[in-house]
Amino acid sequence: MKFLIQITVILLLIAGCGRETPDGPGGERADGSPGGREKILRAGKHLAAGQVKEAELLFLEAWEEDSASETAAAGLCRIALLTNRNTEAIRWGEEAVRINPTLAEAWEDLGKGQKIGRAHV
Repeated sequence: MKFLIQITVILLLIAGCGRETPDGPGGERADGSPGGREKILRAGKHLAAGQVKEAELLFLEAWEEDSASETAAAGLCRIALLTNRNTEAIRWGEEAVRINPTLAEAWEDLGKGQKIGRAHV
């Protein structure tokens, strides 16, 4: 499980690196508060430390700020999978691949959610 979380963090960081955001160079806004990119980075750190609830809250905040953030959607998909909320994982996975159809880890997690969902029907 720890390995899965570490891989998730790496993939989420890579996925979010190329996005243009209004955040400053450190991921913060002009007023010094954390921006969406900084929240995603913090969420990844929480997830790596096994603090799933804290990570989820930060991914949700990032999503509320930018509903076109495939990284936030992919992070929420992964957290939903880790916490056995497969219907929610499917919804977030579909959102992530809608935004960025080339996001391989989102497709992978979406497939896992769908496979688990079919197994429980």
